[in-house]
Amino acid sequence: MGGNVEQIDPPASVVFGKLESNALIRVFQEKDYFQLPCAVAVNISRPGTYQKDFGATPAVIPAGTSVDCHFLLYDPVGTQESTTSGSIRFGGYILGLIVLDGELDASDGVLGAADTQYPGGHLSRGLEAGVEHITVQSDRRTLTIHRLHATFPGDHIRVVTAPGGLASYGMNNQLGPCPRPGQLLLVDYAKTVVDVDGVGGDDDFDRELAPRHLGRANAVFVDGGVRSLRPEQLRPDQNAEIWAP
Repeated sequence: MGGNVEQIDPPASVVFGKLESNALIRVFQEKDYFQLPCAVAVNISRPGTYQKDFGATPAVIPAGTSVDCHFLLYDPVGTQESTTSGSIRFGGYILGLIVLDGELDASDGVLGAADTQYPGGHLSRGLEAGVEHITVQSDRRTLTIHRLHATFPGDHIRVVTAPGGLASYGMNNQLGPCPRPGQLLLVDYAKTVVDVDGVGGDDDFDRELAPRHLGRANAVFVDGGVRSLRPEQLRPDQNAEIWAP
């Protein structure tokens, strides 16, 4: 992440006035490894720079597609006029951006975080032609926000990606001051730290592991070796020897 972007946990509310900042763009993960129960319409589906027509490359992501979903919120203080910028690199390929009011409202119930309140029906919660300026980079992982400009209510962007999360790698939290050569150092994961304390491992391990290579995950070991392993080969409760000190 770069610029004025801050990653947060899913908040209780993204109704305008709840998370105000004249500078910060807040981003959180709404869904991960989520199979769409219905088709979802997106406004932007291709790499490119968008400033005027945010509905120029519409698409429909079919029901049954496995996705991660991320929500960006920019909410200036009160009715102050403010501008900000930043960039985010996602772990999975960007399948589409939802940036217009109607599609944001329609997708809140399907893609929104379970315990977060959304401002459905609020006019101008999406991006406005000629005011905002964003780019989906050619790598299809990076969203560059050149300009978000708002007074009230602010701006919302929903980013739907292939599974992969916001982090490319997670670090083994059981690494000590003298790690073993055969101990796991990093693995494809949707968080920056893999919490595998305890014999049974982490309850969220299966959900957060991010195999992106033909169903396998890249695993980097302390001795510098890299292996491509199946998810079951990485489970901490079945292969504790690669995780434990």
